[in-house]
Amino acid sequence: MAANMDTVGTLEIAEVFSKYHMITCLHKHYQSHQIIEWGKKVGPDTLNNIALTAGVSDRDYHKVKEMIDELKAVKFICLDVANGY
Repeated sequence: MAANMDTVGTLEIAEVFSKYHMITCLHKHYQSHQIIEWGKKVGPDTLNNIALTAGVSDRDYHKVKEMIDELKAVKFICLDVANGY
């Protein structure tokens, strides 16, 4: 599993890891439209192996909901609470 760090949880890593059925937790610094466009391009085989990352704010909730509404093949959500808030 690739962590949701901005240098590891990337779209490029997700494409490679999905070939081996490994999960990538995408970092939360992507804009929702970037992930939606990418997700429509790569399809369900890759989307089955990613986790969308969200914090605990309302903004993060709405961002993840928007992406899930568009990308039905996504199965996982990574909750980022690194600072324990």
